[in-house]
Amino acid sequence: MTNDPSTNYFLKKYSITLDDPAATAVRNIMLARVIGAECQWSKLNKAKVKAYRDRVIEPLTPEQLKAAAFQGGSALRSFNYQDLAHLCAGIDYQFGPKGVLIAGAISTGKGEPKYPSDPRNSYFRLPDFTGN
Repeated sequence: MTNDPSTNYFLKKYSITLDDPAATAVRNIMLARVIGAECQWSKLNKAKVKAYRDRVIEPLTPEQLKAAAFQGGSALRSFNYQDLAHLCAGIDYQFGPKGVLIAGAISTGKGEPKYPSDPRNSYFRLPDFTGN
């Protein structure tokens, strides 16, 4: 697992821009929250995420936010432990000081998930996006 999207498929997959910039922002915020919470010794910088949310999501109407939340959430539909493990390894690329998604949103940490894989259930239940 690397911090380079040319060799880490999952970094590339979750770093591409979606058709709707608001949906991309929703996906990025959801990823930041999950990765910040589920990767060892990583910490979410709530102020950076809030500033990003306020800049991109705040101007949306409720209908636009609902559509963006649906599309952003759909982009994470099959998110599982393997995805998390690769994204933990690539935190710096996506969320580090010069991160391509939300710069400075997550401290790098150890680059590994907090918990071992559960072969009986490799999927994560991602939280709903409430915009907060």
